[in-house]
Order: sequence, then C-alpha cells, then structure tokens
Amino acid sequence: MQSEIDPKLVVFESLTGTGGSRVFYAGALIEGLTLEVRLRSSREEINEAQDQVVDFVERCLAAMPPEERGAFLARLDRGDDFAERLSFGAFLDRLRAMKRRIEVSQLIGEVPAMTAAEHEILATLGIEEETESLFPLGEVLAIQEMLVATSVPLAEAATIIGAEPAKLRQRLEEGYMLGVWLAGHNWRVLAFQLTENGALPGLDMVLEKIPMDINPVGIWAFFTTPQPRLLQHGRMLEPVAWLASGGDPEIVSDLAGSL
Repeated sequence: MQSEIDPKLVVFESLTGTGGSRVFYAGALIEGLTLEVRLRSSREEINEAQDQVVDFVERCLAAMPPEERGAFLARLDRGDDFAERLSFGAFLDRLRAMKRRIEVSQLIGEVPAMTAAEHEILATLGIEEETESLFPLGEVLAIQEMLVATSVPLAEAATIIGAEPAKLRQRLEEGYMLGVWLAGHNWRVLAFQLTENGALPGLDMVLEKIPMDINPVGIWAFFTTPQPRLLQHGRMLEPVAWLASGGDPEIVSDLAGSL
C-alpha cells in the first residue's frame, strides 16, 4: 500500500533503565512499539530505526479495517497537543511547499523572489534570505525542516531538563537555549541540545560565546561538525558529542567565540 508516513517525523524517547525507546510519530505515541535506540546511536542506526517504524506502521495500516485505519491516521495526525499540533503541522506543510518551489526553480535556473509568508518561515529560525555564505538556500530549508520536525514541545523539554516550563521559556527568550517559535505562542526546543539526562552539559556557556548574528542553522552546523581540537581516543568529535561525553565545555566555548 502507498502511505504518507514520513520517517523524518519519527522521534524516539528513551525509557530510563529499560534499554528501549518509546516511539512517536508527529507527536503521537505509536503504541505497541519499543525500539532500541541508544543515546549515541549513529545517524545510520537512527535512520534504520526510523525506517523500521515506518514499515511497522504501514503493516499495521494494511491489516486494519477501513474505519479503524481512518481512526489510526487521525490519531497520528492529531498528536498529543491538538492546538500545538495544528500550527506545527501547518508550518511543516508550508516549509515543504516552499522547499519544493525553490528546488524546482533552481532546476530551471531561476529563483523567484520569496513571498512575505516564506520570509516569515525563514524568520522562525532567524534566517535571512542571504544564506549562500553558509549553505545554498535549498539546503538551508532541508536543514530547517529537519530541525523543526525533530524539535521537542516545550513542556516535554522542560520535563527532560528538570525545569519549570516558564523558566525554560525564559531561557529560550534570552538565547540560552535554541527553539522554534510557532504560530499560537508555541515554543519547541531544538533536540540536539537535549540528552537522556537533561540539557547538554555546558550548553549555556557555549551559547553565551556565540555571536548574536549567527542563526540557528549555523549554530547547529557548529555543534554537529567534528573539530580538530576536540580529540578523544584519537578521533575528532563534534561539540555535541564532546559535551555529552563530559568533555571540557571551555574548549568548545573558545571555539564558539571564533565563529
């Protein structure tokens, strides 16, 4: 059967002490499925696990009577927070449509001026139109879609880091954690800043050193790119892996200050 289940919207939530992870699709819990996805799983392992989830969901859908299948899809579409899910889903739909438009335009050698709505989408992550010095615009949109799709609702992120939602909201507003601000006054936290045990160690110290004119896609690129100064057992690590493993945050902070 042909379905619209998207592997990129599969998110794993570790179950402390069990060695497994609950599985969510677009914010909705997939009941009856627990997969092994470790904190430091490789991108390939996560991709494979996401594909397994898609296969599982599609097989479930194929076996369901039409009425039950409709209810299942409606539950996936609805998510945990109905008001937030609506704005989040609408935002992703607009972002994908914008990305497709630019990709098609680039194939024919012409990129039309962006509309006010498209500028608003980029502004959600603090991105200006002049992005060629960092990534081509199409790649920026792909990265942004990934960051938004994997972002964590504020209340869930607050539970992970052990903070009151109001305190976390203040950190987001002051720039000591990165998030996505969506229509309807909904914050979502970019997932690379979270670990099984809370916020990424040293995150505040590093973000404080990053110049204010660096947009979140550039910050994400810094945190996920191996750095020569971050050597562990003869291997260069990304800042996010270095900090998660207990590495000295001052070294990462020094690197961040040179961006």
